[in-house]
Amino acid sequence: MVDGIHQSVGLPSHIQQSERTTSVTSNERLRSRETQELRHSYEQAAELSPQLQQYQRAVELVKQAPDIRHDRVDAVRRQVLNGRYTVPLNELADRIAAALARGQE
Repeated sequence: MVDGIHQSVGLPSHIQQSERTTSVTSNERLRSRETQELRHSYEQAAELSPQLQQYQRAVELVKQAPDIRHDRVDAVRRQVLNGRYTVPLNELADRIAAALARGQE
């Protein structure tokens, strides 16, 4: 678009070339700055504390873990079907009381 305007006005080609070079140089500076900022971000990430690194590893392990523990579900299902599953009433009462207490806060 700019080239079309310059050509219709009749600007000399060396001015047109100068403006294109300036535009390229500005783009190169912008990319260089973005690259430096990205490099700085990576350097900061590499300097994470050991505790944060452990935390990140733990988060990754949790993400990889299945949402449902099928082995546990199957074991409880077998107990229910065989009539051997018993609900630990003390634990159940504690959990109900804790849930009610959270609801009142």
